Amino acid sequence: LVNESEVTRLIQLRSKAQQDRNYDLADGIRDELNNDHRVYVWDKDGLWSASAIAPSRRYGSKHRDNNVGSGRGGRDNQNRNQSPKKFGRNGHDYVQIGDGINGDECPLALHEIHSLLAKRLEFKLVRNYAQADAIQAQLYENGVKIHDKLKQWRADGGIFADVEATMSGKIFDLNEYSEPIDDVEVVQEVEKLVNQRDGARAGSNYVEADRMRNVLWEKYRVAVDDKSRTYSKGGD
Repeated sequence: LVNESEVTRLIQLRSKAQQDRNYDLADGIRDELNNDHRVYVWDKDGLWSASAIAPSRRYGSKHRDNNVGSGRGGRDNQNRNQSPKKFGRNGHDYVQIGDGINGDECPLALHEIHSLLAKRLEFKLVRNYAQADAIQAQLYENGVKIHDKLKQWRADGGIFADVEATMSGKIFDLNEYSEPIDDVEVVQEVEKLVNQRDGARAGSNYVEADRMRNVLWEKYRVAVDDKSRTYSKGGD
């Protein structure tokens, strides 16, 4: 049987940790709920249950069943013994490609990458896309690129085949109406950021693409026009 008072206490602690942005503590409490109590929390639905299937998937997004708990308690007897969906020993179904892990590009160990990929997938499955995007940005900043459509990841400094095809089409040029950029080193850094941003967009990593766009503007006053594939300096 589910110890509802203990589950409620842990859920309240987890909510407080999330509010404080202490996501490591929140993840630890979630794991304790999953492993020790066989209870799963569905943030989007505002519910918890003893089933590994989200209530919105089992009953429909507008249906609330008496056997599904809220923050005040509840049980799901019919699905108590159901196991979570398995994704193999690594906890995810992404395949590594490329030439291993390039230590100059990626400081993370293999098990750390697998752990972050698994956590990101968990957040995606419960539609917590903000947390999934935060983990994707963390991976990208540490040299790990993800391709959701191909279900691939790599940490060798290379890019994916379809991204390479996109980037090998029309490169970004300085817009004819741009202010001149006289410093050669600045030009090189700007072009590097523009191309990295293009690769992030092609890999659907829009969080990282937006971050690079902000860096280009705040540091160099450079704006990018994706439609014309040009960049320009100046303006307000």
